Amino acid sequence: MCKRADRRHANEHDEGQRTPWQRDRDAILYNSAFRRLAGVTQVVSPDGSQVYHNRLTHTLEVAQIAQRIAQYFNAVFPQECEDLGGVDPDVIETAALAHDLGHPPFGHIAEKELNKALVNKGLVCGYEGNAQSFRILTKLAVRREDTRGLNLTRASLNATLKYPWLQEEDQGQSVANADQPAKRQKHKKWGFYQSEVDDFAFARAAFDDGDRSRSVEAQIMDWADDIAYSIHDTEDFYRAGLIPLGHLATNVNAVNTIVEEVLSQKIDIQTHSTTDLAETFRQLCGSLPFSGPYEPTRDQRAMLRGFTSDFIGRYVMGTKLRDKTNQEGSFLEIDDEIKMQVFMLKKLTWHFVIKGRSLAGVQHGQRHALETLFAIFANATANESDWAILPTRNRDELDCLKREHGSDLSEADRLRVVADTIAGMTDQQAILMYHRLTGTSMGSLLDSIVV
Repeated sequence: MCKRADRRHANEHDEGQRTPWQRDRDAILYNSAFRRLAGVTQVVSPDGSQVYHNRLTHTLEVAQIAQRIAQYFNAVFPQECEDLGGVDPDVIETAALAHDLGHPPFGHIAEKELNKALVNKGLVCGYEGNAQSFRILTKLAVRREDTRGLNLTRASLNATLKYPWLQEEDQGQSVANADQPAKRQKHKKWGFYQSEVDDFAFARAAFDDGDRSRSVEAQIMDWADDIAYSIHDTEDFYRAGLIPLGHLATNVNAVNTIVEEVLSQKIDIQTHSTTDLAETFRQLCGSLPFSGPYEPTRDQRAMLRGFTSDFIGRYVMGTKLRDKTNQEGSFLEIDDEIKMQVFMLKKLTWHFVIKGRSLAGVQHGQRHALETLFAIFANATANESDWAILPTRNRDELDCLKREHGSDLSEADRLRVVADTIAGMTDQQAILMYHRLTGTSMGSLLDSIVV
């Protein structure tokens, strides 16, 4: 019988005062894959000119919110937590700390470019940040010499799976038979690659074969993620002068313009009606405590802190737990108004920042750098004599795969390592590597780019 505390590699013993879940949390916290997130884009690149959130600060806030929701549930809904087999704050914090490990440099633009490059080369699984996170946890991260990955418990691995399915598979089809010819469903988001199918099966051993429902702990982590970036992206770009919260708080016409533009897009939220969504956003803007552009005075800084604290607290306390899923497969009962507020706060960043012209120019350059790096590394991995231009850990991965297979590497294996190489860089490392390999700025022989 499988247990939540089981590890796939049983040669590790939980010793000392820590619980198995605390050991999982600490393994992620002290891993270089986690530290890398300090140099990875959240929305804009963390170049130091503005104090924006990066992927690391975002992750830490997600972990804090997720842990608070779990603690709240255990205090207020103890029976439901017990009926669900446990809602452990450490398991959920572990999942939150791990959820963005696979996020590549430059943000979501890199996910799209890497996926396109791999699919164009014939790799059905493509690239997805969530699947890459699972690959890092189970294959690429290093904890012990005699095992691959971080050897997390079954519960922690399962809690990281926001999307417990392959990119393409039959609905309800067994993972073990995922390669059998069948009419297949293609997902926009997926949680693991075929190369990690055994690790996925281990994590999901308590679920029926073909069951793709998310665990309650994964759902809590996912909701904490939504709360965190809806609030802190709004905060970041208000401070930077890009989201005019003061103007929105006092100008109904400006609010209506955003509402109309958002409603003209495909709405990816369950609402009673678009009228409800529009009215909720107007009330939200009307309740904002701001009256003008951000000035870093003590009063405004305190006001902004109060805004983030009040709204996060409201969203945490407005979430309830049920002991069985609803029609949408959710164990969480979230007030409709809260869901709509979170949705519209995220749309503020989309409206004022993501679709702006200045970001489009930056992303054009980033796409070019990524395409070039992928082509160079793909050519290099085809000839062992050219492996030297890859970072050491990725050369090690190629050597490991070659030993495991006992023959020449397949193109799929090589290209997966190419994706690992690029995805494992910070924004700055990717830029420096692009400059060096294209001769734009070769640097010195003594310069080192350690990734």
